[in-house]
Amino acid sequence: MELISLVIINYNNKSYLKRCMNSIFDQTYKNLEIIFIDNESKDGSFEYMKEEYHDNGILLIRNKINNGYAGAANQGIKLSKGKYLMILNPDIIMESDFIEKMIVFIESDETIGALSGKLLKYDFEKNKKKRSFKRKMVLGITPNTKFVYSLSRCICSAFSEKI
Repeated sequence: MELISLVIINYNNKSYLKRCMNSIFDQTYKNLEIIFIDNESKDGSFEYMKEEYHDNGILLIRNKINNGYAGAANQGIKLSKGKYLMILNPDIIMESDFIEKMIVFIESDETIGALSGKLLKYDFEKNKKKRSFKRKMVLGITPNTKFVYSLSRCICSAFSEKI
């Protein structure tokens, strides 16, 4: 079972963290490395993560300055140890079998360089999915990638093989 690295990039998104973390812990695929990078939040996000999840083996990083999304993503990529990497925002909620299905799919075809789940709108006040976005999103392609595939049963962001 391959190790999958999840990098959560946060800036003042405390209100979304519990749902995001629950969707990670509810995954049927369990060999996960979780890296939480906080970009100098002022809303208590880092303190919340430290208090609620300190015993879960999560690597918690608090940046003294806001490195921006790309800076934090690069920081997480450098720290990650998994064969595959997911960059997540705190407002991501995944179906419980999302990672397992992504692994099966990406392992089935060596020409796949990146995967993206179907992004759905989510009503956080009513705690339910609304509908999918109408535009297709391409998140990244490696030089030998022939296609970027989109799977439908998720509320998630990018999933790509580390190069």
